[in-house]
Amino acid sequence: MNSAFYDGWVRRRHYSSRELLRVPVTAVYLDLAETTEIFESRWFWSFERAAPAWLRREDFFGDPTLTLDETVRRLVFEDIGKPIEGPIRMLSQLRTWGFARGPANAFYCFDATDSRLEAVVLDVRSIPGVETQRRVFDASEADYDGERYRWNESESDRVWMVGKPGSSLIWHLEQSDAKGRLLDATLALDRRPLDTHATVKTLFLQPISTARLCLTL
Repeated sequence: MNSAFYDGWVRRRHYSSRELLRVPVTAVYLDLAETTEIFESRWFWSFERAAPAWLRREDFFGDPTLTLDETVRRLVFEDIGKPIEGPIRMLSQLRTWGFARGPANAFYCFDATDSRLEAVVLDVRSIPGVETQRRVFDASEADYDGERYRWNESESDRVWMVGKPGSSLIWHLEQSDAKGRLLDATLALDRRPLDTHATVKTLFLQPISTARLCLTL
């Protein structure tokens, strides 16, 4: 099974005001091809109806009559002209106990051999300093150091760094202007097995971490 839990923290720094925020966060890393197996084997999880942990299709972008897997594949092909033939895995915060999802979702799109990352889709909803947007990053256009993919956006003076999921996972964003760096944000997570203990822990801790994240960011 490729799906797992991740937990860690997110940190945001504003350089002009010297403001620093650090908030604990939990997330689930789901292989979209494994959702039936995962959700049917857990009493409190569902993607068909309201449940303590709910993969609610309407919480995500695209035509709700299409599966999330189909929607992501279409978006990547329309945006960068690259068909995704391998698995798609989502890093997200599910709706738990009726609470809404977190401020952003990411979709990792792999090749047919499941050995190479083809693209990353980032769906930003509410991250201060970053406008609401849906972005497709082409992995072939990134600088890759063996652990992270890096995209430099000269037109917006932004640098995006995305870690490939493993025992740990790091995302990093830097925003600058002519005078220097304005802000940066880092998401650092460690992988946990998708077992019963982690499932129960997430059901109770994720609503708290999501609320704190939305209130402080």
